[in-house]
Formats: sequence, structure tokens, C-alpha cells
Amino acid sequence: AASLALPPAGIVPAILFFSPVFYFAANALTARQASLYVGLSSWGWFTASLYWIGSSLFVDGGLQLLLLPFVCLLFPLFLALFWAAATGFAFRVFSRPSVRLIGFIICLGCADYLRSVMLTGFPWNVTAHAFLGSLVLAQGASFVGQNGLNFLALSVIVAPALIMQRRFSIACACLTPFLLCFILSADRVRTFPLSKDMDVIAPIIRLIQPNIPQQDKWDFDQRGAHFDKMIALAQQEPISAALTVLPEAALASVWPNEPEMVKNMAELIASPSGRMATGILRRDEAGNLFNSVLFFDRASQLQQIYDKQHLVPFGEYVPVRGVPFVDVIAGSIDIKQGQAAQPVIVPDIGSLRVLICYEIIFPDFIAADNFRPDVLLTLSNDAWFGQTAGPHQHFAQARLRAIEEGLPVFRVANTGISGAIDGYGRVLARSELGAAAVIDAPLPLGLEGTVYTHLRMIAPLLLLLGYLFMSLWLEFSHQRRNKSG
Repeated sequence: AASLALPPAGIVPAILFFSPVFYFAANALTARQASLYVGLSSWGWFTASLYWIGSSLFVDGGLQLLLLPFVCLLFPLFLALFWAAATGFAFRVFSRPSVRLIGFIICLGCADYLRSVMLTGFPWNVTAHAFLGSLVLAQGASFVGQNGLNFLALSVIVAPALIMQRRFSIACACLTPFLLCFILSADRVRTFPLSKDMDVIAPIIRLIQPNIPQQDKWDFDQRGAHFDKMIALAQQEPISAALTVLPEAALASVWPNEPEMVKNMAELIASPSGRMATGILRRDEAGNLFNSVLFFDRASQLQQIYDKQHLVPFGEYVPVRGVPFVDVIAGSIDIKQGQAAQPVIVPDIGSLRVLICYEIIFPDFIAADNFRPDVLLTLSNDAWFGQTAGPHQHFAQARLRAIEEGLPVFRVANTGISGAIDGYGRVLARSELGAAAVIDAPLPLGLEGTVYTHLRMIAPLLLLLGYLFMSLWLEFSHQRRNKSG
């Protein structure tokens, strides 16, 4: 039930279904019992909200379907273990139920961060994403980032449990950081510039969503029809885009095997004064395979290349090569990791930071760059997941990056949801799920920065220290009262 707070439902109050779970966990008889309460509930959270991963196995079918129980049940269970372990730790460290609840904020917030970075990380459907259904609540990311919002979302869950314990003063103290952030966020929304006042002479970025089914994407007999479809979409009037973008692996080829074909596409797709960017697999001189984005000018000259850095385990590479069963299911070729990103400069637009597929879900990944771009450009292929919640969640996380960074985000998918988002997280234009689309959106100006871009991890660390101080003060106060009694 709590997962209804996540996209696409976005019913923010549904996150409070976790409150009774936390109440029972804080009052459990043993740490094991507390871990079971929270661990099993979070297993339900992940099973209900990540079911869509299993749909990717039906694209090719066959032996891959043997992975369904692992993907749909055991993987959510693995993610739930982070919360279960954190709950058990908080139960053992703190002696009283009310203090344990504050400990849950601390330990579960840290657990959300750990699963965002351990084993390459998977920060999907962390607690902060429950706020994405509200533009005001989501603005908190501009102050404390996704990792800080995890603590604030957990404080909202814990407060009703404290009220159930009749610890009203502690509940108020627990909610104080959230309420302060809410006030700042509401004031930020109040002062938003009107999107209709956007500069009418701003450069146009055109996004092409061809909506090609994944099972047909690499069918050589259909490739010509797919190319014709993308060209027809890109040549729709008016042709005035400074940059026309095709999605991840849009061209069913490997660069530079068929250079003339790709160059001809660039000549036909780029506007007279613009450029074309397309996702395509690329092989270097050493034979290494990369998931790349290539930028061409109107004269079909290759300008720049971005190679994906943050690869998907078992999707783009297999960490446990040599196991026959895994090789049969996952394939025998690994995609290689790209080098550190450099800004991509496009005339009239400025500098772009390119992100491929799920690179957009990692806030720390963008923060590692030593330059601040003018716009974030993310290419994806959500055709693997069909008409499920997955594409909605992926698009929502792109909105969160826009709010954190104060930068516009342009997202294009083969199919899924493509769209343009300004630096406040407002959706300026978007496609429908599972439909071919052409989106022409003017480039909004990015903000000079946000509180989060200046503080980065300091912001969530301050929240962590605040809740840690609160829990220790309550714990020591309780011990003093026991001694005086």
C-alpha cells in the first residue's frame, strides 16, 4: 500500500502506511522481530514497485524466463535486507521505543544511501521518491538532495508512530527539519518564474521517440522501415531545432561498421543550422564495445562521442563471467565502461552533460563532474519494460535531478516517456507512454546553482547529525532519569 506513494500513482500520504510498521518494530520484543516487521514490509514495497523489471525477460523469452523468481522476488528481498539490518541495528543501539524511532530515521536513511552506492548501487524507489508526487515536497531536493530527502521522508513516517506512543514533543522535534524544508520549498514554488515567460528566441531541442518494440529493434529485415520512421519524425515541420536527438541505441548498427548509413541519417535529420545526436553501440580499435552517443553536424561530420560510464550489471556486463548458466542467459559480450565525462559543446545551446539510461538516477554520479553544464541530456530505451510503472519512475527521477541541480533536463526514449523539464522540475513537454512522438521544446535557462549544488553531501550529513544528536540526547536523558529514580 505504501508503494502507491511512488510514481505513477504519486499518492504521497500513502507513505504513512509504513507508520504502524515502525510503531510495532520499535515496540518489538527482540531485534530479530523488529527486523522482520520492517524487512518484510519493505520487501512488499520493492516487490510491488519493481515488478516491471521482470517484464524485460519476456522480450527474448526462452532461458531468460528462468530468472523471473530471482528478479521479481529475490532481488526485492535483497534490497529489503538493507532496511531489515538497519532496523535490527537501531533496535540494539537504542533502549526505548521512542528513541528507536529516531534511530530508524538515522539507520534507514543510511541504508538507503548504502544501497545507492554498494555493488555499483541501485537508488531506485528510495524513500525520497515518495515526495515526487508533490512539486512542493520535491523542491526539498534543491536544498538537501535525494539523500537528505530520504531522512525527511522517514521523519514523516516516524512522526505518527511517535504520536501513537503519545510522545508529542518528540514528534514535533522529529518533524522540525521537514517543516523547515517544506516552508523553504513552498516559498521557492511561490517565486517560480512563469514558464510561459520563457524566452521565445531560445534554441529548440527536438526529441524523437520512435516507439519501436524491443523485439523488433535489431531485426535486420525491419531496419529500413525503422530508419524511415525516425527520418519522417525528425523532418516534420517546422525544422528549426539546434539539436535533434535520437534515443539510446537508436540505430541498429555498431559504429563505425556502417559510417555512410549513419552520416546519411545525420544529413537528413539535422536541421540546416543544427546537429544530430544519436545513441549507438560503438567499437574501438581494440575491439571494445561501448554504449555511446555520437554528435554529428549537418555536414555529417562526427563532432563528439560520449561513452556510458555507469553500466547496468547483468544488463550490459556480467560481474561473474565463467559461470555457464549465467553466460547462456546474459550473453557472452560485455560492454566496456567509458572514460570520465567531458562537456559536449553544441553551438547555440552550450555545454551538455550526457547521461545514458539509468545514469540519471545517481545524484552522486553527476556531482563527481568537475564542470557545470548548461543542460542535462539523457537518452534511454524503456521499451524493455512496456506499459508498466518503470518508465514513469525513470522519468520522475530525471525530474529529481533537474530540481537538485537547478538545470533543465531533456530526456528521450525509444519508447517510454520523453520530455523536457526545467530547472525547477516542471514538465514543459512530454510524450505519452508507448507512442511515437516528436517533441520540440525551447531550452530554458538553468539556475546558477541550488543550495544542494553548493553543499552536496554536507546537507544530508547535517540532517544525519541533527537526528543523531536528538537520539543521543533522548537516550542519555532516559538513563539519567533511571539513575536518579
